Amino acid sequence: MTTDVIEIEPRAPGAALTTTTEAQGGPLAMAMQAMKAGMSIADMRGMLDLQKDWEANEARKAYVQAMSEFKQNPPEILKRKEVAFSGTQYMHATLGDVTQAIMQALAQHGISHRWDTVQSNGQITVTCILTHKMGHSESTTLEGAPDDSGKKNRIQQMASTVTYLQRYTLLAATGLATKDMEDDDGRGGGDGRDSAALLQEWIGKANAAVNLEALNQTRKMAGAEFEAARDVESWNAFKMVVDAKRAALGAKS
Repeated sequence: MTTDVIEIEPRAPGAALTTTTEAQGGPLAMAMQAMKAGMSIADMRGMLDLQKDWEANEARKAYVQAMSEFKQNPPEILKRKEVAFSGTQYMHATLGDVTQAIMQALAQHGISHRWDTVQSNGQITVTCILTHKMGHSESTTLEGAPDDSGKKNRIQQMASTVTYLQRYTLLAATGLATKDMEDDDGRGGGDGRDSAALLQEWIGKANAAVNLEALNQTRKMAGAEFEAARDVESWNAFKMVVDAKRAALGAKS
């Protein structure tokens, strides 16, 4: 039987004994320092709350700064895909076009995105969340009914709506709009209004409707504006929001 002997070099007299946590800082290091200073538990909790508030505010300021820099040189998102059915024809930007352009531009400023999707009471709700590397997040939410246009099955109806909502929540969260391609046979791209801003404006008005009569009137006025802007894609997204609002108002009556 053998015994291994491990020799430990003695600590020099008077040398401070430090922990890894203390060297790195953090809440435990702050608490240990506060205890040495004779502070109470309540005082230490107050210090930690103050630290959390300060860090949250610094993260928020960093997010605002990053978004400001992002918008100084925003990505260009072209409507490349043609959609045609039942006498309707328009160009739109695919989710892939939107996501790739925005994701790459956001990453340069330390911002990532993700979507949360919820299905409840026949409605689909999609939330786009932008998160800065320092931890601050902001979100945009839209909801709509399954897209029953064409000959889609149930799964395809839900997938179509999710795709619509993902595309528009990401555009709305970043304040960007898609752009018509220059080669449009001289037809122009509507009156040049920001499609994302126009959509957000009418979504706000639709959600503010207190009854079905007000909602129907809002839908009628919005239809005229979307037609003038020649923005069929935004009009389709708006109709899904109206359908969701109509279902909510109907449930209350």
